[in-house]
Amino acid sequence: MNLDRSTVTRLISFLEKRKIVGRIRSGRSMTVTLQNKGGALLPEIRAAWKDLYRGYCVVLGENDANAVNKAIVKATQKI
Repeated sequence: MNLDRSTVTRLISFLEKRKIVGRIRSGRSMTVTLQNKGGALLPEIRAAWKDLYRGYCVVLGENDANAVNKAIVKATQKI
């Protein structure tokens, strides 16, 4: 995503203050978990992803938009 570590930390802190996510520390590692308030936002988030996909389809065509989606899923799984 090309985001600096400090930017990600600020974004997570912002979401944590609003009780959307929570953090669990384990040594040097940290796990970010979705809280109940964040779960309530899932329908809105899914709708936004669908809108983004439709925009990709207009610009790239459906085949390339599907390729972009698959690449995002693959990258997410690797992370």
